[in-house]
Amino acid sequence: MTIYQALKNDHQEAKKLFADLEQTKGKNGNAREKLFTELKAALEAHSEAEEEVFYSPLKKNEETKEKIQHANKEHDKVAKTLTELEDMDKDNEQWLKKVTQLQEDVQHHIKEEEEEIFQKARGIFSEQQAEDMAQEFEQAKNQKAMKT
Repeated sequence: MTIYQALKNDHQEAKKLFADLEQTKGKNGNAREKLFTELKAALEAHSEAEEEVFYSPLKKNEETKEKIQHANKEHDKVAKTLTELEDMDKDNEQWLKKVTQLQEDVQHHIKEEEEEIFQKARGIFSEQQAEDMAQEFEQAKNQKAMKT
């Protein structure tokens, strides 16, 4: 598996968790709390590992430097929104509206990453490097997940 597939797998998992959260409309906050906790942990571990393993070498490349700076800003925005959501009442409809905004932000980020950053990265990293990065990414993500 390459880093691109590893990241896409996480992107699919995030989309599934968002879809599951959407299904909690009208239900109690306990279901939302559990799904949100899972989503938050997944997004945080993914972002930190991605920045460490995938973005770090791309930041040093002139061709991708600006895109990575932009992607890091999007990660920061997602992290801020996750913190805000964590502090809100999960039974409140405003909470679900904020989750929808977060979902849109994450989907925008995924689209840019998969369509633009991946394309440029494929011209920078060899197939072997992409495979090695996938292993490093999974290890880093698992370490981050264990800390939360």
